[in-house]
Amino acid sequence: EAIGDGWMSALHPDDLQRVSLEWLKSIRERTGFSSEYRFVKPAGKTTWVYSQVTPEKDGAGTIIGCVGTVTDITERRQTEEKLRKITESAFDAIIIIDENGVINYWNHVAETLFGYAKDEAIGKDVHTLIVLAEYASAYQHGMMKFKARGTGDLLGKRVVLPAQKKDGTQFYAEHSFAAFQSNNRWNAVSIIRDYTERKQYEDELKRLNETLEQRV
Repeated sequence: EAIGDGWMSALHPDDLQRVSLEWLKSIRERTGFSSEYRFVKPAGKTTWVYSQVTPEKDGAGTIIGCVGTVTDITERRQTEEKLRKITESAFDAIIIIDENGVINYWNHVAETLFGYAKDEAIGKDVHTLIVLAEYASAYQHGMMKFKARGTGDLLGKRVVLPAQKKDGTQFYAEHSFAAFQSNNRWNAVSIIRDYTERKQYEDELKRLNETLEQRV
């Protein structure tokens, strides 16, 4: 199936039309091709893959060949499906980023909390989307450690950090961080809830305690 256009005969029926149109478009426009889709193997097993094809051109700009890669992403897709089922009924925002800080999962509560629709958030750098500018450098430094070793000062902890919504509103958000590997790459999951009211309560309680201590 991998020779010529014969590979399309192994495509999952639900992906055939979409991928065929993407492939024909890349040929017509003489551009690269990249897509995620399913192959159905002869034994009937379905495999998710990420495929990339880059045309090679000579000095005159004529295409003289192509270089392509096909990566098995079945494990990642299975993980995403499990997470989707779990988060459909979640009351907290759930965000998943890859080792570069790029968002690859954004549930419906995250849409409500931050104001960004799923399509607006997926593929974006989380640090430029919801992190305050004054904290961006610290976040980027932490991501370098995370990418190298899958470790970080915030992993496995529950912390309260300032965050920013699409309309610019700033608020306190409680984060719980965890890490996992998919296709030998580190990913981080953040479960987030609005902590603003709780923070205001804590600040007021602290102020009252300080006032009482001054009177004693």
